[in-house]
Amino acid sequence: MGTAIAGLLGVKLLTNILGPSEFGIFILANTVVVLISVNFLFGPLGLGLMRVWSISQGRGDLGAFYAVSRMFEKYIIIIGIIVAIVLVIISMNVKGRNWAILMAFSMMAGITSGCLGLRVSVFTAARKRKWVSFLNIGNTVLKPLIAAGFILLINKNATWAMVGYLVATFIIMLLAEHFYNCIVSNTIYSTLTKNNNLSSIKKDIISFSWPFAMWGIFNWIYASCDKWALQAYHGVEVVGAFAVV
Repeated sequence: MGTAIAGLLGVKLLTNILGPSEFGIFILANTVVVLISVNFLFGPLGLGLMRVWSISQGRGDLGAFYAVSRMFEKYIIIIGIIVAIVLVIISMNVKGRNWAILMAFSMMAGITSGCLGLRVSVFTAARKRKWVSFLNIGNTVLKPLIAAGFILLINKNATWAMVGYLVATFIIMLLAEHFYNCIVSNTIYSTLTKNNNLSSIKKDIISFSWPFAMWGIFNWIYASCDKWALQAYHGVEVVGAFAVV
């Protein structure tokens, strides 16, 4: 209920400040955020972490789990940065400088949001319901507020709205990292390097996550193609109105 109410208020706030055209551009850029954070990279890994956390707890291997999850997170971030560079270069050549800048901030917001999603997945598996609620509601409330601040103080365009989303998500991510370190600090690392189940945990996470990554591309196309089709045939103003509905 908290995220739903905050989401509705956020849409109301941004549409009044940005206007239909810039809000439509912002919605298109947000599809890139969703691709990185939910459908393709971080989302599938988050599902794998949520699944394997319980298995590792039952085996007494949470120390190894946290080490493996940190390693996978670094790999995913590197992949995300590479994808971002490629996408920005393509946007620069096809759409121009403004779109390239918007895509760069969108990719950064996607990576940050994806890292937050990984933390929330572990908290969900660990049944830290209050933490999950606080982070999700806080993120939903803070993003449009900070975005509105950037828009009003600097410029009324989609790029600054996305910068606001990036800053807000980064703040919530810092809180999530603090909560995460509280969990990890309770885990004994003295036998971590000698643990024989590191490779087993890696295989479990990969085997559970990769089908979601493959299928996630099609889910993203299904969820985002209507917005890009409207942009191609009717313009960004219609995209903004459609997103509100």
